[in-house]
Amino acid sequence: LTGTFSAALSNGSYSYPFTYTISSANTWTSISVTIAGSTAGTWATDNTSAVSVRFDLGMGSTYQSTANSWQAGNYYGVTGSVSVVATNGATLYITGVQLEVGSNATGFEYRQYTTELQLCQRYYEKTYNISVVPGTVTEVGLFGTGGVQGAVTTSEVSAGTSTFKVQKRTTPTIALWDSQGNSGKCGRLSAGVAWSYNSNASVPFIGEQNLWVNSSSGGSAGGCFVHYTASAEL
Repeated sequence: LTGTFSAALSNGSYSYPFTYTISSANTWTSISVTIAGSTAGTWATDNTSAVSVRFDLGMGSTYQSTANSWQAGNYYGVTGSVSVVATNGATLYITGVQLEVGSNATGFEYRQYTTELQLCQRYYEKTYNISVVPGTVTEVGLFGTGGVQGAVTTSEVSAGTSTFKVQKRTTPTIALWDSQGNSGKCGRLSAGVAWSYNSNASVPFIGEQNLWVNSSSGGSAGGCFVHYTASAEL
């Protein structure tokens, strides 16, 4: 379709509806809209939703208003704009949406996967492979060392320290699993002896850069091995 379409920024109770124009159907078109910051309304500054970018594909009048001003209300678009859903078979393709600070739009910011991963790992990381859900039965990625017998009891084994891939935003919350998916547990291993699982595990020391894991149940062993997640999310 061609014509004047609409969208809005909104926090659910305060909104800025705006329009944009598509002059040629089935043609990729770069759209840039400059919006002055709101001086009213209540805006979250934590990890809850602060503002949504909404694209109007066809709305009732309750959710549409006038364009180009901040106003009280929960709006998705502008009165009189093109309704995509009103035309059978109509399509709208969107890519490269970027919301940025400043009066001049820049090109879409493409970041390499490794950079994006490291930025994420400031808040969260896991020993499992990227595609593997924590708690999955697998030995791939286990953290552990030969360990040493504890001074308090011969059954206490230390797995030593594991350094995080990226220093965390703050001291993270740690969750543990053994390789069989048992939560809060670790596996124990000693030369000439079969693996033992479901042994109690604890984290006596946690910092922004590393953690220390101990095992405090089961028979004598030379080491303990464990999966973990480290979460320092907001």
